[in-house]
Amino acid sequence: MSLQEGEKSPEAKVCIGAFLLSKSKLEKLIWECGSGRELRERGFEADVKHCSRLNVYQTVPFFKNNQFVQYFGGGLFNESDTYPTV
Repeated sequence: MSLQEGEKSPEAKVCIGAFLLSKSKLEKLIWECGSGRELRERGFEADVKHCSRLNVYQTVPFFKNNQFVQYFGGGLFNESDTYPTV
């Protein structure tokens, strides 16, 4: 959100502010949060580390019609739109 252009809602601004204040310690926060602890206890330590990385990929997975598709940007999806699956 912080990298997107255009007008942002008040809710988006709050989220961006929270992210910017915690960005430098995001990995530790995710590691220590309840879900992070639960995943680590179940043997998914590598997944928790992987999910705490920032700006690693150029695409964003988007769940549509019961499958993940690649988001190409440029607006909202219409039901008639078709996108290649990822």
